[in-house]
Amino acid sequence: MPRFLPESRIMDAHDVKILTKLQAFIDHALGPSPVSCTIAGCEGGNGAAVAAQPASDPTALDGNRLVARFLRMAIDDTPDYRRIASSLRRTEAYSMVSFLLQEGQGAKIEALSARYGISAGHFRRTFRTVLGGSPKSVLNDWRLAKAILAFIERQHSVTEVALEHGFASASHFSSEVKKSLGLSLTHLFDAQRRQ
Repeated sequence: MPRFLPESRIMDAHDVKILTKLQAFIDHALGPSPVSCTIAGCEGGNGAAVAAQPASDPTALDGNRLVARFLRMAIDDTPDYRRIASSLRRTEAYSMVSFLLQEGQGAKIEALSARYGISAGHFRRTFRTVLGGSPKSVLNDWRLAKAILAFIERQHSVTEVALEHGFASASHFSSEVKKSLGLSLTHLFDAQRRQ
């Protein structure tokens, strides 16, 4: 079982969900995946599967420290990282996140579930079980995050960013940012400019 955490504790189920999603994003960002994901799951890599344990350890790392530690291992490409990443890539959560990153832009759940090879109801249940939320809310969060990053990087105007990311208008995008982050787009851009 993975013991890469400083306190040498075993990862719990929540840790595995966080790291699996992060690994799918890392692989997606780096281009062609070292594994092949299909409806039946992902193939490739080696190593033992990640085992989740109950979250009863008082020395548990918070999510931010866990993510920071895992990212450091990924950047350094340590043997522990490669072993854990290989295991994470063989989970249902990894398969689903990878599929959604490739296929999920602007698609309806019914169409996504058909392409994934299961019914819409089963897709929603599986998604909630392996990723802890509804597909619609998670995909909306990912869409908003991508749009905010595009805006902060100033690749395009607010209207262009909003429309490119599926928002009805600049004001719709702006209100979603305010609702989600509690900050206006102007505040985000000003904060970025000060750095």
